[in-house]
Amino acid sequence: MIDFQNTIISVYRNVIDTTGTEAPLADFLNPDQATRAIVDRLRAEPDEAQRKAMKKQLPVATISGLFRPTRKAENLVQHSGLICIDIDGKDNPEMSAEQIKDELARLEEVAYASLSVSGKGVFCIVPIATPRKHKAHFRAIEADFKAMGIVVDPACKDVCRGRIMSYDSQPYYNPSATTYTYCKEEPRLQPPRPAKHFDVGTEDMQVERYVRACERYRLNVAGDYDSWFHICAALTSMGERGRGYFHRLSALDCKYDPRECDMKFSNLLSTTSRVGLGTFFYYMQQWIGKGML
Repeated sequence: MIDFQNTIISVYRNVIDTTGTEAPLADFLNPDQATRAIVDRLRAEPDEAQRKAMKKQLPVATISGLFRPTRKAENLVQHSGLICIDIDGKDNPEMSAEQIKDELARLEEVAYASLSVSGKGVFCIVPIATPRKHKAHFRAIEADFKAMGIVVDPACKDVCRGRIMSYDSQPYYNPSATTYTYCKEEPRLQPPRPAKHFDVGTEDMQVERYVRACERYRLNVAGDYDSWFHICAALTSMGERGRGYFHRLSALDCKYDPRECDMKFSNLLSTTSRVGLGTFFYYMQQWIGKGML
């Protein structure tokens, strides 16, 4: 259950303030009448320079957590477990703000969606599984939204990103939103691997080829427990040779735990005998069928 009332964040008087105070997220999302009046005037103001000046009067919050003594990434005291995604109207000209809100309301991981201060854009709040993987979660969300035809503001990857106070007479709120678990790690440049000679047959070469492809494209083929379990069981058919492959595939998930992987592999190595590499190749074929490998 997402409880904004008990989610404490840093709130700043305006864009210049860097020290801020602590307040419940619910209070920031429900501004007082004086703030709403400023927002209404801003939305009606035709002059862009005036709108920018009015925005500077409004409070700012770091939705992703508490920062002390100042608003810097290295000063994060406590992550809220939430990430705020900005969707600017100018980046999505084919959709109105209300249409974007409607699309976001279809996603089970979106806990809140509301109009931006201009009234032309939208911001949404998503609970994430692993706060220390904030940027990796953002990249995955960015990719998911892009697949839906929605362009998000890349600056949201910063954990200390400030959001200017706004209001919406009809915001979308789902306190039972599902926690977003997917991560997309930043590509890393790897030195060329030395040529490897396989003395145990072509199956090892095939497994290595698939695992390398998953690493290259950061494909989390074992992201759910059922896939993870069966891929592990299949790789145990290789004996200890399969352990390294299992770790490499598991490490593509943000919840990767080396100790848990070792325990699972050792357990299935001693108890499983009916699952062969055909199961591993079956799972890889599913991704090939999706055009991913």
